[in-house]
Amino acid sequence: MKNTCYIIFLLLLTTAFSCDKKQAYKIDENYVGLWTGHENGQVYFVDISQQKGESSYEVQGKEIIYGTAKVDEKNDKLIIGKKELSIETPPHEEDIGGVVRWQMTLDGLEYTRS
Repeated sequence: MKNTCYIIFLLLLTTAFSCDKKQAYKIDENYVGLWTGHENGQVYFVDISQQKGESSYEVQGKEIIYGTAKVDEKNDKLIIGKKELSIETPPHEEDIGGVVRWQMTLDGLEYTRS
């Protein structure tokens, strides 16, 4: 009996430590994808992945930040790692010359999803 209790205890302990305790990653699917913005000859990228939230923010040739993407709807912020971007216009479909594209505006810069 003592051995049975010991084995059950070890099984429970093993199960508890083998479970992934991270919360399931969720972000509004409208944000997912590769977004590109242009300003004064500079190219900006926001790449948001649905899987595990692995994302990046890049100013081509200057800086790149990796991290988990989170949307703070209360404060209208898109957060990637330690980078906070103000969401001025959330992702939405827009008809541009007969072509429907997804767009959003972050920190005053308009991004288009590829």
